Amino acid sequence: MNTRLRGFTLIELLIVIAIIGILASALFANFSSVRERGRDSRRKQDLSQIKNALRMYYNDHQSFPETFSFQVPFSDGDTMYMQDVPQDPLYDARAYVYLFEDSDTYRLSAELENPADASAQESQRRCGLSPDEESATYYVCE
Repeated sequence: MNTRLRGFTLIELLIVIAIIGILASALFANFSSVRERGRDSRRKQDLSQIKNALRMYYNDHQSFPETFSFQVPFSDGDTMYMQDVPQDPLYDARAYVYLFEDSDTYRLSAELENPADASAQESQRRCGLSPDEESATYYVCE
């Protein structure tokens, strides 16, 4: 009478657990980079929306504002240019920056999470800056 039990050996179980662990870590790393790219895309869209509001302000005043607050609605008292000013998706750790240069020129910037994003260097060129391969700062300017 053969009483041999059928089942998995300890080695087989350890190999399966190791493979599952490797696959899970690869999926998690990929998911994390997708989330970073998604937040970077939102940053670019936010700066584009702010640029449109600044352009409307410029059309009314023939000048860009000297200061810009990201905390309150963007208004000149008479006209509401932007009710909800966008915040960086990681607002506790990062913030958008507005730099007034003169009445006809400003720069908005956001720090991207993906340092390999080529649009950061392209935006630096568009804004008259020397592209910095080390920097992931994305600019919008007038």
